[in-house]
Amino acid sequence: MFFKKSVKNMDSEGNGLAQILTSQGNDALPNSEFFRDKTMDMSIDSLKDVASYLDTLADIELSDQDKMRVIYRAGGYLGEVIKQESKRDLHWYKCKNVPAVDKFCNNVGSVLVLSDDRNSNAMLPFAKIAQIVIHKEKEDLVFYAKAFLALEEQK
Repeated sequence: MFFKKSVKNMDSEGNGLAQILTSQGNDALPNSEFFRDKTMDMSIDSLKDVASYLDTLADIELSDQDKMRVIYRAGGYLGEVIKQESKRDLHWYKCKNVPAVDKFCNNVGSVLVLSDDRNSNAMLPFAKIAQIVIHKEKEDLVFYAKAFLALEEQK
């Protein structure tokens, strides 16, 4: 008799990264004061503020460490918004545990991915943020989130 290997989800890690996006003090991100008067309520609409924050970083020379911190925290926030808005039971998993995206696991934005069953419908929110932070690409995070949610409703 064979048993399907159980894979632990990483939900607390994904949520934890989202929660510290707006942290102040010693662990603050560059330009974190941007968030002081913002309502970061994990709504689709709050992604406009994340995008605006990322725009403030476009002309700043960030250290590699700061780039990674921004990617992980903003990516965690983007993923948590989608996870909470989704009608599916999405969870965070280590990339290597999701066969649908394992070929992307060597990319900087692929440490954790969101998936409902680890075989399909996976997304890489950290990779989306990496496109903005590292490659300076313009992205509409609200459109990205809504497009993913609309696609999953068609399944």
